[in-house]
Amino acid sequence: MFSVIQLYTIAILASEVRSDLGISRAQLGIIGAANTAVGAMMSPFIGGVIDRVGARAGVIGVLIGSGLGMLATAGAQTLWLMLGASALSGVAQSGGNPATNKLIAMHVPAGKRGAITGIKQSGVTLSLFLCGLTLPGASALIGWRSAAALYGCLSFALAFLVWRKLPPDPRRRPSTTMNRGGPLPTFVRRITVYALMMGITTAGMLRFIALFAEEELGYNETTAGLAAAVVGLAGIAARITWGRLAEHKVGTRPALTLLALLTAVTAGLLAVAPPVGAWLIWPIAVLAAFSTVAWNVVGNLAIIRGAGPALAGRATGVMLFGFLTGLSIGAPMTGAIVDATGDYWPAWLAILAAALVAAAIAATGDEPALVPEEPPS
Repeated sequence: MFSVIQLYTIAILASEVRSDLGISRAQLGIIGAANTAVGAMMSPFIGGVIDRVGARAGVIGVLIGSGLGMLATAGAQTLWLMLGASALSGVAQSGGNPATNKLIAMHVPAGKRGAITGIKQSGVTLSLFLCGLTLPGASALIGWRSAAALYGCLSFALAFLVWRKLPPDPRRRPSTTMNRGGPLPTFVRRITVYALMMGITTAGMLRFIALFAEEELGYNETTAGLAAAVVGLAGIAARITWGRLAEHKVGTRPALTLLALLTAVTAGLLAVAPPVGAWLIWPIAVLAAFSTVAWNVVGNLAIIRGAGPALAGRATGVMLFGFLTGLSIGAPMTGAIVDATGDYWPAWLAILAAALVAAAIAATGDEPALVPEEPPS
């Protein structure tokens, strides 16, 4: 939840941030891109570091970094300072999935990983839900900067709680430790390109859906924030459901293909929402949760299954490089298209095209092989 909270804070409070800093939609997208671009560049390195220092230390580091990023966001008075705060938050985001995937690979047996990965990944959508539900009201009461600072302080408190409660990493056999420097499975490259395309769709939809509902569909800021909250709330159920389906019923490759196709449908519905009616934003929010939001749990499950405990951190970092690069491209691309055309539908069609490319990539690959579990020494 806290590895991505700065991104959602900026998205939910987009109108106030734009007004306060005097920036355009494209510059708003660049603020988010600073987070994800730094996260993309750092994720392979941070993933390798987490393989060495352990998952518990990685989780604590993510929470401390997220808290610092939120406090910096609350204090930023210029565009450049906000870009710096986003970059700091991006370092924290780069470690979120590597640390938690390594936790699952080390502690959770095969057969239960799908559901646990779904629950873990629902933290991202819980972040979107809580931001959409609480930030508009908190901003009206105490100002958006104070609201962001409160979440930063909560992140520090959770870092302390993790330090006290999370069990130490189990010691692995020497052979497993040596494998940390070995080559990554070949499927990691393909899923990284898939993640790049889905990152573009995720950035365009989730960072602009609240602003779209406000500017194009006539909702006020609070109701527009609730639309984003619906995506987050439904995304919790979506990720848990898709985690179970991908592990026990469908398989990761068919699931990734279907999720990309559903994302394309969601983008098409966004394009026709203004002439059809503002009510369409609510089914769109639910469908977005079960498509562009839910792919992440299946992608992470594929990494956990196919890379194993020894390589989970580094393999996740490589996939995250693709995803965060897509996020870095998608946000400013969407904002720039809207600024240039004066309308959202060309941006939604560009997102639709990216989703179709992702579907083609997933459909042509093989199912990642399950790495046999190796017990602790």
